[in-house]
Amino acid sequence: MGAVPNTVQAYNLAQAGDFPAALALYERVLREDPGHIGARTGRIRVLAYQKEYDKARHLAQVLVHEYPEQSEAHALYGWVIEREPDIPTETLQACVEAFGPLAQSPEHRVLILEIRSRLPDPISSEQKNTLREEIQGLPRSLRQARLGQRLDQLP
Repeated sequence: MGAVPNTVQAYNLAQAGDFPAALALYERVLREDPGHIGARTGRIRVLAYQKEYDKARHLAQVLVHEYPEQSEAHALYGWVIEREPDIPTETLQACVEAFGPLAQSPEHRVLILEIRSRLPDPISSEQKNTLREEIQGLPRSLRQARLGQRLDQLP
């Protein structure tokens, strides 16, 4: 077996649109070092780019559960969900239920709010106001600004 590629090579391949080659390199890195965080996150992004949303979402969920205090893990999970155009309602509801117990951290609360905002059930004005207050209570970031915009677009 040759030298293990670094994740920069895989990242460059993904940026060039060669997702199969990038995924192969990430997988190779992970065979040598299963916990390599750069390879794990890179693999999730490549899977999402290839529209393999179920796999990407599952791996992102695992990452969030392993690193609940890392906002990067939450942001990556949110990014996967944002990319998936037709995520089933049952999947969104399962995500809300899975992350509910972890909702003490601001990152989890933002993630749950983002997922809840994608549910097709109409959200009442009272629920929207509650969500808006919760968003306002969180530290300011681009993600929360996008949540507020998405909330404003709900019927």
